[in-house]
Amino acid sequence: MAIKTDISKTYDRVEWSFLEEIMIKLGFHQRWVQMIMSCVTSVSYSVLINGVPYALSQMMENAQNQNHYQGMKLARACPKVSHLLFADDSLFFCRETLDDARCVATILNDYEGVSGQKVNLTKSAITFGKKILPQIQGQIHAILQIHNSGGCGKYLGLPERLSRSKVEDFQFVVEQWLPVLPPRLIQNVSQDPDIKVSDLICPITNSWNIPLIDRALGQGYSETVKQIRLSRFSAQDKQVWPCSKNLEYSVKSGYWATTHDLREGDAIIPSMGSFDLKMECWKINIIPKIKNFLWKLLSGALATYTQLCSRGIRVSPICQRCCVEEETINHVLFECPHAIAIW
Repeated sequence: MAIKTDISKTYDRVEWSFLEEIMIKLGFHQRWVQMIMSCVTSVSYSVLINGVPYALSQMMENAQNQNHYQGMKLARACPKVSHLLFADDSLFFCRETLDDARCVATILNDYEGVSGQKVNLTKSAITFGKKILPQIQGQIHAILQIHNSGGCGKYLGLPERLSRSKVEDFQFVVEQWLPVLPPRLIQNVSQDPDIKVSDLICPITNSWNIPLIDRALGQGYSETVKQIRLSRFSAQDKQVWPCSKNLEYSVKSGYWATTHDLREGDAIIPSMGSFDLKMECWKINIIPKIKNFLWKLLSGALATYTQLCSRGIRVSPICQRCCVEEETINHVLFECPHAIAIW
C-alpha cells in the first residue's frame, strides 16, 4: 500500500519554535540560528524549511525501529522503504493492515501537532494492491481520513502504477524525447542485392558515382545520398556523435540536440568554471545541498538578478541589499557590504 499526502500551505504554517529546534537538532551554530530566527520572526518571509522533512523522517524511522510500522521491500535482499519526501508531498509505503494504517495516522497527527502544519486530505490519496479486499480498503480510508484512491495518474512525470504493457506506460517518453521520424532502412530500391556503399564512391576522385546512385537508389533516395559529404581521407569508417566535442554520445548532448536546430550549425557551449574543481566539490564531506550549491556557484548557475536578466526575465539587475551594484555571483558572496560583514 502506498499513501501520498499533501501538506496544506506547507511554508505558511510552520511554528517558529519548531523551526528553531530543528536547526539546533541539525547542528547549526547558535549565531546562525539566531540570525535566521531574527529574519523569519520580524518580517514576512517565504522560507523553504529543509528541516521539516527531517522531523517527519525521524518519526517514521522510530516507528519502524520499534516494529510499530513496516515498510515495503522491492526485493528480498534489499532494505525496506518506508517513506519518500518531496518538498510538500510525502509518500508512505506500508502493509495493507489496519495496524500500519493506525500507525501512519498517529504519526501524521503528532507531526501536525508539533510542526503546526496540516495534511491536505482532499489532495492526498491511497494506492492499494490488486488483492486487497474492498472492505479492508474502506476501513483504511476511514482510519486515515483519506478518501481518494490513487494509482491512475502520474507523479513527477512518471505513471503511479505500471500495467502489463510497459510499452504503453512509457510511450510518452518515446513521443517526447525520441525523433518523430527515425532513420529508415532503404528497401527494394536496387536491382543488385550485393551493392555496397563503397561501390557508389568513385575511388579515383573520392566522390559519389552519380550515374550509379541514380540507377541503384532511384530519384527519392539518390538526392538524399548526394547531400552527404564524403571525407577526403581514406580512413576506416566508424560511428561518431557530431553533437559533442569528443564525438561520443551523452545524455546531455542528446538533450541538447533535441532542443537546437542542427541545420544552423549550433555547437555545444561547455558550462563555465573549472571541470576539475567542480568534480572536487562533490568529494567534500558536507551535506548534499551544500555540494549542490558549490557546483552551481562554480558553474555560474546561481539565480542572481543578472543571471535572470540574461535569460529574459524582466527584473532589475541591482542588488536588493546594497542597492548600488549589480547582483552578480561575486557581488552576492564577496563584494556586497553585507557579504563582507559576514566574512
